[in-house]
Amino acid sequence: MVAGCIAFSLGAGLCTPAHAIKITTSEFVVMCGGEIETVAQDINRVICLSYLQGVLDTHGAMITLFPPAVLYCAPSPGPEVEQARQVFLAWAAENDDYLGRPADITIISALNAAFPCAN
Repeated sequence: MVAGCIAFSLGAGLCTPAHAIKITTSEFVVMCGGEIETVAQDINRVICLSYLQGVLDTHGAMITLFPPAVLYCAPSPGPEVEQARQVFLAWAAENDDYLGRPADITIISALNAAFPCAN
């Protein structure tokens, strides 16, 4: 596959590796918040919920494979994605000094604040 890609796009730059795009907390608040009145807002909400589900799934996999990796302690089976959205939005509203930080970090911070682990 790579050889075919190179042969097809030699010099065209079409087969460059993908890079993750960092979404800031303020961008994520816009994607997750507000009422859905337009198609664009609906698309943003789908992206928001999908991203949150990825965070929840990744955390579940991490603690299954490496139990000391627990970042928050939600009751089993864990938060539903809509609950995670509400937790994140409430946390972001109270922590506006974090709006410029990457959303992946602040989502975990919000979940940790809502579902702290007992020491």
